[in-house]
Amino acid sequence: MTRQQILDSVSKSKFLSYVVHPDYLTVDICWNWIGGVTKNGYGAMQVKYYGKYSTISAHKIAWSFYRSSETEGLVIRHSCDNRVCVNPNHLVLGSYVDNARDTVNRKRIKRGISHYTNNLTEDQIKEILLLKGKHTQSVIAQMYGVSQTLVWMIHTNKHWSQRPNIQH
Repeated sequence: MTRQQILDSVSKSKFLSYVVHPDYLTVDICWNWIGGVTKNGYGAMQVKYYGKYSTISAHKIAWSFYRSSETEGLVIRHSCDNRVCVNPNHLVLGSYVDNARDTVNRKRIKRGISHYTNNLTEDQIKEILLLKGKHTQSVIAQMYGVSQTLVWMIHTNKHWSQRPNIQH
């Protein structure tokens, strides 16, 4: 059972019964999916095909109805950044690299202090920056209970894209 066969088995009227939109001809407003959602927040639909269930992303179903069924090796990206939007005018075909670039350019990736793995406060980062040249990176790392690599990344601005303001 191919993904295309599963997509072909979806009824357009059933699909549209899970879509909220003011007008099907409205280009600039999101058509929000009110059916199931994946753990990542994307709209999804359970589709039964020859007795077996598969979960298909709602925006992929919308793409196959309104654009094309051919997406081999490409991803369908949201130009509106609304994961439950299925408006075909907000969907764009692109590569995995395009999708990753979108994530970075639209600041949807947490970096620096907001990143979930960060154990340092902004004040500690400022202190580490002020200690540059006064102690070795290994000593600074021991002082803050982090790796020497992390200290190097802070000193070379590789870990935080926006450095805290430091008053000398």
